[in-house]
Amino acid sequence: MKRRSLPALVSQLNRATDTAVQNNSRLLELVEELSSELRFRCSVAGILEQYRQELLAGKTRQSIKDVLDRVEAFFIVQAMTEMDDNIAHAADLLQIPEATLRYKLGKHGLR
Repeated sequence: MKRRSLPALVSQLNRATDTAVQNNSRLLELVEELSSELRFRCSVAGILEQYRQELLAGKTRQSIKDVLDRVEAFFIVQAMTEMDDNIAHAADLLQIPEATLRYKLGKHGLR
């Protein structure tokens, strides 16, 4: 085994530590992103599953329009949050005209 000088070993250790920290940081970012996506999907799935259960039980308290409005409002809130309440950016994210988003914000009482 080749012997290295102490400064060379310290330098190599620092590089290895920096790489590990960067990798761990990226891993934590990915875990948070996955966690956020799962929470989002579970929320939407929960809204739809509640309606499905009501339909199956014959105890529907809301129309499909009401359910779709809830899902739409949920998506709008998520987009606005993601875009720091910037309507133009949220509209781009949702792929709808800004005027449409403004209308829907008012419609759902989200202003």
